[in-house]
Amino acid sequence: WSTSIKDKYYFGVSLGIPLINYQTEFIFDETNNGPVGSTPNAFYGRYGGLSISETDKYTGAGVNLKLGGLVKLTDNLKASAYIHTPTYTQLTQEYAITARSYYANSTAGSSTPWRTEEFQFNYITPFKFGGGLSYLLGKRGFIGAEYEFNNLKSQMIELENEAQFSTSLNDALWRQNNNTHTFKIGGEYVLESLRFRGGLNYRTTPYSQNFIFGSNNASALTYTLGLGYRGKQVSIDLAYMNT
Repeated sequence: WSTSIKDKYYFGVSLGIPLINYQTEFIFDETNNGPVGSTPNAFYGRYGGLSISETDKYTGAGVNLKLGGLVKLTDNLKASAYIHTPTYTQLTQEYAITARSYYANSTAGSSTPWRTEEFQFNYITPFKFGGGLSYLLGKRGFIGAEYEFNNLKSQMIELENEAQFSTSLNDALWRQNNNTHTFKIGGEYVLESLRFRGGLNYRTTPYSQNFIFGSNNASALTYTLGLGYRGKQVSIDLAYMNT
């Protein structure tokens, strides 16, 4: 839902319902191709091989709210601000693993049975807010700057029937994570049918000081370059990004 007042003040709100369906599969196989005279197992004989299969699946749904606004300070200068609430997500994790080994004197092999476990938990993502300024360069392009705050220390995991473990887990997350600040600046310049674009994006470290090892603190600097052609019937864009 969105609206405007006198074509100067703009407001918007959106309700999000993200659906999660994520699955990973891991398969490991090894075969003993060593010398025949390699040391055998006293009971099963010479080792032949091993296989491991693992499946990890997450399903669920969440809900969040996004609020934003923009105001025209002048015909060319605009200011904006937004808030993204945490996403409250209910998730189910299904985990299964099996392992099987083969020996010369055991054609059926020895195998652990499928172990399947299901966990249900709630995941609450961090909230974000930010704001920005943009300035139109007449009909030649624009330049914009934006700041965003990401409250990583507010993320939480709630395990059903495991209140004590949930408290310990969230305490560990709080000690490990650090709220991040992201600064962005970019723009576009128009020259006849060509568009030249460039931007910088810097995000501070997401880890607290006690969890930073060495010189790599996981902060990120991203710069982008773009070139576009806009014709009467065909438009083409090329972009480059480096982080």
